[in-house]
Amino acid sequence: MASATFAMQDWGFGSFGSITTKHSHPTDAIDPVRVQLSNPFIVCIVGASRGIGASIATSYAKAGATGLILASRRVSGLEATAAECKKINPDVQIEIIPCDITSSDDVAVLADKTNAAFGSRLDVVAVNSGYSGPIKTRLTDTDPGTFQNAINVNYVGTFLCAKYLIPLLLQTEGGAKAFIAVSTVGTMIVRGPIANTQYCVSKAAQLKLMEHIHEQYHGEGLAAYSVHPGAVLSEMAEETVPDNFRSFLKDSPELCGAWCVWLTKGGSKRDWLSGRLVSATWDANELEARKDEVVSKDLFKMKMTQPVM
Repeated sequence: MASATFAMQDWGFGSFGSITTKHSHPTDAIDPVRVQLSNPFIVCIVGASRGIGASIATSYAKAGATGLILASRRVSGLEATAAECKKINPDVQIEIIPCDITSSDDVAVLADKTNAAFGSRLDVVAVNSGYSGPIKTRLTDTDPGTFQNAINVNYVGTFLCAKYLIPLLLQTEGGAKAFIAVSTVGTMIVRGPIANTQYCVSKAAQLKLMEHIHEQYHGEGLAAYSVHPGAVLSEMAEETVPDNFRSFLKDSPELCGAWCVWLTKGGSKRDWLSGRLVSATWDANELEARKDEVVSKDLFKMKMTQPVM
């Protein structure tokens, strides 16, 4: 995405892009078609009606998930996602559950229906719901209602999903026990043409929440992953990004779904990446080769910078 026009190193990113090999489409290393998940394997995707969320669902269908819970406010979109998943994997059981991620009552019902539908089993939760609002690079130009909505969807909504769905992950004996938030490198943006305060700040709060989830539940076997999906021309991006930035949004929406499967596939769960922000554009083999460095230096977390002593 970097260019002479948009020098992202000047936006506040620091060294996040230290994985040198990057991809715009899934590689063989993360191809969900090459995966056979354990049986049963149940995944709940919140925000599955379109784009990245729908691609997470189809990726798990390709990998042989036995059950999918598709949740969103837009039921028509969920039905379309379910139809695509059935084309891929006719045997997958799918539950469509309307859910407003900002409503504690809705998310509680989602958890109850998930628990009832699949015999109290849940392996993975992927929270994809997100809200940007119009890009405003000056806070005084930001609408208060838009700012509050971004907080409610991106931050509070993730909290509600964690509160009600993590108990189902923890109670699943032998499960993958993975809680995934679709995040963004926007958590580190403080300047530049897409430094949209309500989005960047609310997603930064989500990232810190995921670190807290890791610290509180990792000892019980839970992995909490924050995944940047890449630079995707999603429906939300179509509605909000400046025209002169659209050409940089070239990454496939399939990347994030493939990465979610790679993170959570049986026998090789990447729990050493729990509590960290990772990018679906990164080469998985290069990242794994740097495991010891990532762990010893505690990389890819939001921290205060300090001089090397």
